Amino acid sequence: MTLITLPAPPTRPELHLVADLLRPLPAHQLPLPDVQETVVSCIPTDLDHDTERSVRVLTRAVVEALVGRRPLTQVAPALTPRVSRLVGHVARSGVGRGLGLAGLRVQCPAEHVIEVMARLASAERSAAIALRLEHRRHRWFVVSLEAALAPEGRVPARS
Repeated sequence: MTLITLPAPPTRPELHLVADLLRPLPAHQLPLPDVQETVVSCIPTDLDHDTERSVRVLTRAVVEALVGRRPLTQVAPALTPRVSRLVGHVARSGVGRGLGLAGLRVQCPAEHVIEVMARLASAERSAAIALRLEHRRHRWFVVSLEAALAPEGRVPARS
């Protein structure tokens, strides 16, 4: 396993790409992350394995609900009401149909806060979502979601 540090804007912590690479590649030649690769950067503390797994599972469930492959009722307990309404609206619109999770980046801008950026893809197009998770009452909750799913580039969905 190779750890490659990528430069980050001065307002964000550094990102660390964790991947099984045979040889280090220059930063401009790094492959796009797939579901098995995760870029992780956490300040003040690193994510433990269980937290990272929980974040991956929750993100995958939210993506599946957004694209209409999972009932909203299964993920609603982990969403704020505003995010739940947005996920339901996007799922009913069908704009995400056919997309699947293709990449994931995770960072911790503060204690008990995780930001997830996910790349969604199908054979025809790509899209992106960003989630903000907060740890409350011993659980992770999605408190904010932004999605750029429309192939025509219309206004993105935002909670």
